[in-house]
Amino acid sequence: MDNLKKLQDEAVALANRIDAVRAIESTDADKIAERDLELETLNADAGKLAKKIDFEKSVAESAKNLRAVVDRCAPAPEVTEERSEKVRIEAVPFSGRLRAFEKAEDAYKVGMWFKAKGGDSEARRWCADHGVEARAQGSTGSTTGAAFVPDVLSSTVIRLVDQYSAFAQNATNVVMPSDVLLFPRRTAGATAYWVDENTAITASDPTSNQVTLTAKKVTGAVVIASELLQDSIVSIADWIAAELGLTLSNAVEAAAWSGNPANAPGVAGLVTTHTGGLLAASGATYAASLVTAAGDIPEEVSKANLLAMMAAVPQHSRQGAKWFCSPFFFASCMQALDLAQGGSVGLSQGMGLTFLGSPVVLTDRLPSGADSTGVIMALYGNMANSSYYGVRQGIEIASSDQVNFLSDQTVIRAVARVAITHANLGTSTVAGPVIGLVGL
Repeated sequence: MDNLKKLQDEAVALANRIDAVRAIESTDADKIAERDLELETLNADAGKLAKKIDFEKSVAESAKNLRAVVDRCAPAPEVTEERSEKVRIEAVPFSGRLRAFEKAEDAYKVGMWFKAKGGDSEARRWCADHGVEARAQGSTGSTTGAAFVPDVLSSTVIRLVDQYSAFAQNATNVVMPSDVLLFPRRTAGATAYWVDENTAITASDPTSNQVTLTAKKVTGAVVIASELLQDSIVSIADWIAAELGLTLSNAVEAAAWSGNPANAPGVAGLVTTHTGGLLAASGATYAASLVTAAGDIPEEVSKANLLAMMAAVPQHSRQGAKWFCSPFFFASCMQALDLAQGGSVGLSQGMGLTFLGSPVVLTDRLPSGADSTGVIMALYGNMANSSYYGVRQGIEIASSDQVNFLSDQTVIRAVARVAITHANLGTSTVAGPVIGLVGL
């Protein structure tokens, strides 16, 4: 492989020289003859060099195909018999249950990358043969070196964050090209007028302003013993991806629902009393978006309270409206009300959990205890119209076996930069897209 790289470098240099000689312009016959002679020599050298490169490539490909036949979980080359029937040796199947990856082959690829980072020469060779990239990442010292992991791990963790986070699934998702993004927001529409014939039409314009999304950095990391990477690499890689996805989604959920400027700078949770939360200024700021429950525990909440929440949602947010509550509230209130009236305990075929005809989204970030005095117990509405979830970049994942070198451990780190903003919550007199139920 080193000889091939050397030949390729020579080919680049030779091509550059040919271009330079061809660019020579002259009216002198001797110089023209000299140029043509050099081009003839360079052309002959190019032919010889091309044959050497083709030979090295064929040797490398032959070695790769032979190794693929004996590599565990590596796809083998197709074998064509005289009857032109294709026979393929399939990868060794994985019999366990995957939590994160959709295919065992993807988990195996990531696991081999981790083994390669741990110094396993066979794993490094396998990664090179199968296109698993290991580019060096800049670092600030010898103890912080890291390298990018395969794209399949990064994309899997991104999918898991969206899957685990109720907020990320239901808020308006925005891709942020910069750290701060000004996102347009409609504040009022055009006005229609009834007019008589031959009467001038009164024009009006819709109005809008801007929502500011500011990306904040959230990180997570897992530490594993290097020995584990030598064992069941499919299971270990699957566990790592699931843990990274879960820890980042928990951070997003905590900030979006119950965060505050102390633990998530610049982010106020949707159900908090901080500026930007539904209970800001003791609920006076968004009073029209709040309904007071008949009591402070789920069992005391009446169906009339919940119907009042549905009635308060503005027309523009009724389509796509959902319930948001904890599993505790769903079981103690909604399912109890359904059962008392001979309902279907919130199960609708093809829709998952439902209540009063609307989907139910469960999150542990809403109250899961008995006493809910003065706090939001549940929500109803269209969160896509009230809240924004901006992603500055994908999720960057890196691995290093140097940080914990003396402990013979490998650190896998995930970094995301996201923005969370609740910008449309209504006013003291006009209800917003999401209505909160406050315990009495």
